[in-house]
Amino acid sequence: MVISKEWDTLLDLISDGIIITDHEGTILKVNKAYERIVSIKPKALVGKNIKEMVKDGTIPESSTLKVLQTKQEVTLFHENNEKDLLYTGTPMFNERNEIVAVVNCVRDMRELNELKRTVTQIKQVNQEYREQLDYFHGRESKIDGLIAESREMQHVLTLATKVAPLDSVVMLRGESGVGKEVIAKFIHTHSKRVSEAFIKVNCGAIPKDLMESEFFGYETGAFTGASKGGKPGFFELA
Repeated sequence: MVISKEWDTLLDLISDGIIITDHEGTILKVNKAYERIVSIKPKALVGKNIKEMVKDGTIPESSTLKVLQTKQEVTLFHENNEKDLLYTGTPMFNERNEIVAVVNCVRDMRELNELKRTVTQIKQVNQEYREQLDYFHGRESKIDGLIAESREMQHVLTLATKVAPLDSVVMLRGESGVGKEVIAKFIHTHSKRVSEAFIKVNCGAIPKDLMESEFFGYETGAFTGASKGGKPGFFELA
């Protein structure tokens, strides 16, 4: 099996270590990544037989030899003080189902494990920051006994915070008891009018005949039972 220069260039672009042998275990090609991972120069490997190198201890147990024996893909793991190496040997067959070469990929798992640990640490830091932001956001949401914890109420408070500084009418809709007045106070507290009056009016409790006087006020003696000195209406108070 002959490896062209084009294949040499391609193999050197691969980040995993690649070592290719023929059907007898003789090393044909070693890429640059393999040299970096195992710290052995290609010149010391190319042309030598894997069996001899395992026998003299140059390399550990070889997945290539097991591939030649089993005619199947083989994965081995070697651990030392510096690196955790994962070897995966894959056979190449001809049309007669004979092995013509074995491609062995080598990966330093310690580098990958370090990367995983780094990613895990980053996730933990992000989670801590997220929890702190949620905590401080929760503290900002506590006004006059108001504590918002659910996502829905947090969304309501976010919208209320956005509209509060604007000189615009705000309509709050919801069933009785859901806290519309509380949100109205929240908006007032965050508005430019926080130092001005906040007038609460329960329109449903005002009799039809008194609507005009309640909203617009009245002077002394305007009608029977009118308060002495008159009364300012809600519009004037606001």
